Amino acid sequence: MTAAEPLPTLAPVLPDESLDPTPVFDPALARGAVRRVPVAAVVDPLVVTHDERRVEEFRAAMRAGALFPPIGVLPLFGRLLVADGHKRFAAFRALDRSEIEVEVWTLRRWLGDQARQVAGTGRRLGRAARLAFVRPRESWTLLASAPRHWWRVARSLGAHATAGKARRAPADRA
Repeated sequence: MTAAEPLPTLAPVLPDESLDPTPVFDPALARGAVRRVPVAAVVDPLVVTHDERRVEEFRAAMRAGALFPPIGVLPLFGRLLVADGHKRFAAFRALDRSEIEVEVWTLRRWLGDQARQVAGTGRRLGRAARLAFVRPRESWTLLASAPRHWWRVARSLGAHATAGKARRAPADRA
């Protein structure tokens, strides 16, 4: 799907409608409306995975029939960007299905989610500072988690930028 292509039609998910043999996402676990879209229409801006072990656990649970909340997506720039559920989406892609149930988020909801994450990071860093002299190992673990997260984000965005340049390069360039 290119940036010039329009967003896919967001068809509501009906309880008796199932294109895939075993459901993976439960619309009842979503706060908003759930839609069924082609997997190819969903883009994960964080291509560098958080935790491959956890992704594999999700994948095994999906194959075993566990139900998960739908992936949260944000319609932006003609794309459906994963806003919540990066690991669930990575696990789902390995199931090789053509469609996925997503919960479409508003920009307001995404901004609120980001604010909660920043506040949570602040609380963790404050806790790490309080633990520095009492339990230094736990303190360093907490302090190291934020830079590791932002390093993954930066690497993911760099991978997208590099891929975008490769797609825009003329065919005759070496």
